[in-house]
Amino acid sequence: MKKILVTGGAGFIGSHLVDRLIEEGYTVMVLDNLSRGSLENINAKADFEKIDVTSKKFLELMKKITPDIIFHLAAQSDIGQSLKNSRKDIAVNFLATQTLLEQAKVLKIKKIIFASSAAVYAESKKLPVDEENIKEPISLYGASKLLSEYLLQNYHKIRGLPYTSLRFANVYGPRQNPAGDYACLIPKFIKIIENGDSPAINGSGDQTRDFVYVQDVVNANILASNLPKESLQGGAVNIGFGQGYSVNEVTERLIRLCGKEIKLLHGPPVVEPKDTLADIRKAESLLKWKPATSFDEGLKATYNFFSTN
Repeated sequence: MKKILVTGGAGFIGSHLVDRLIEEGYTVMVLDNLSRGSLENINAKADFEKIDVTSKKFLELMKKITPDIIFHLAAQSDIGQSLKNSRKDIAVNFLATQTLLEQAKVLKIKKIIFASSAAVYAESKKLPVDEENIKEPISLYGASKLLSEYLLQNYHKIRGLPYTSLRFANVYGPRQNPAGDYACLIPKFIKIIENGDSPAINGSGDQTRDFVYVQDVVNANILASNLPKESLQGGAVNIGFGQGYSVNEVTERLIRLCGKEIKLLHGPPVVEPKDTLADIRKAESLLKWKPATSFDEGLKATYNFFSTN
């Protein structure tokens, strides 16, 4: 039976991944500092340690666990917080990854699946964006994820550490924190609309995003972890829905789901990409993966969760 370590396993994506791993019979250890995750998210059959990946105890615990596979999802992903405390972004999203890789080399970890982001890319007028697109992140979060990818490449080339980086598009679904920044648009807007208020849309609302449902992202992680070693030669894979929806369209669909009569409210524009769309052909060929949840199905499941919680 394989032993799995999931950093950030009490968070949105991580907790869904832990549930799936438990279902498949793995022994799972969850590490999370609960800064954005929740105890309620953690599967009762998983072992859990409240710990920060930047602490010395993180190293000690890795030695004790000696996992076969690591899913590294722990991150500081709040754009607003990164502007206030850039050192924390670097410490959590980059330096902690280096610490993990050093220990993975010593422990001879079989595979590392790294949660990266489409935020590593430059804004592109040519869509969809494939993995070879120019890397020019506009946020510190994206920059720190890209730095971690370079670290993983280095450890693979020099020390043979098998890994896959999954560049997530806009992931949404149950358990996502609605109190987060604009990336949490769907649960945030559900809560606002349910209260009978109009959510503030940045600018015109014509900007489009690639929204991918959390269970499809979990499937991608599982498939990546099951790749044979010879397929884990280093590299990144886009994980998205492969179709874009405007913020206006998403908001209108949520208003219909909530059964409310609410007008769209537009605020001033912010610095953000105009349109994002992932080219997922590499995921289809390498992982044999494609999103299985339609946008309407995903929105309904997400709405059902947040309307009752």
